[in-house]
Amino acid sequence: MRVACVVDGFNLYRSLKDAIEDGASPSIKWLDIIKVCQSRLKFFGPDACLGLVTFCTATVGPPQSIRASNQKCYLNVLKAHGVVVPVFQNNGIAALWSVCVEHDCICAPA
Repeated sequence: MRVACVVDGFNLYRSLKDAIEDGASPSIKWLDIIKVCQSRLKFFGPDACLGLVTFCTATVGPPQSIRASNQKCYLNVLKAHGVVVPVFQNNGIAALWSVCVEHDCICAPA
């Protein structure tokens, strides 16, 4: 069974930021999302394999800001490792559905 993994970038970022405030290393922001998704496959049974990994996000800060530059760098790393990175403006569910259809993963809009 192919399993699609969809990551909510905003909530992941907030959680990692909280972890850093609680003493975790700032390098945790460079989390290997593919490895995290792979580690969850065991919950889907022995035949589960990782299909599409999607990191959903929206742009941060003004385009020339340090935050935007850091985000762009991280998103480029994700893309280089095969993660699909749609950047949403409006209507995230419809946009996510179109990503799933385009990449032939099994999912349905909420």
